[in-house]
Amino acid sequence: MPRASRRSLVARAILALASMLPVAADGQTPSPPPVIGHWDLTVTAPDGVYPSWLEVTASGNGVLVGRFVGHYGSARPIGRVEFANGVMRFAVPPQWEQGTADLRFEAKLDGSRLTGAIVNPNGLRNQVEGAIIQGLGGGRAVCHDGHTATRVTVSTAGPTDPSRTRNEAIA
Repeated sequence: MPRASRRSLVARAILALASMLPVAADGQTPSPPPVIGHWDLTVTAPDGVYPSWLEVTASGNGVLVGRFVGHYGSARPIGRVEFANGVMRFAVPPQWEQGTADLRFEAKLDGSRLTGAIVNPNGLRNQVEGAIIQGLGGGRAVCHDGHTATRVTVSTAGPTDPSRTRNEAIA
């Protein structure tokens, strides 16, 4: 193949690959997915309603990861959060729940609200609703019930010393 034809072929291949890069119409990088943030969740289970939370962050080149606190246990790392067509999904291994399957989360995003379900490792399905916590770290937070908080109560108290509670401004 002549050198000029080879150069032309290489140039066309580079242009084709460059056209596949994710760039918004105005030349800027795409905006982050709307699920990134801290979510205040309410789960309705057969034994009652309990609070939960979820944190979704970007990691690396467009991968979403997070942390989740369910009914039992501590904050669990989420290796990958999927978000497509307005639906967020992830799975985490069981921690203290009964059953051996992963705990699965799926919720539809409607504005700043999530509505969906958690399927526990034993197969039990619980309804979940949530709202993103606006302004966390900015001096005030808008809670899921619409109230605004400017201060939080932080407790490091234990059963032997209940006095270690303080009221702090949201920073």
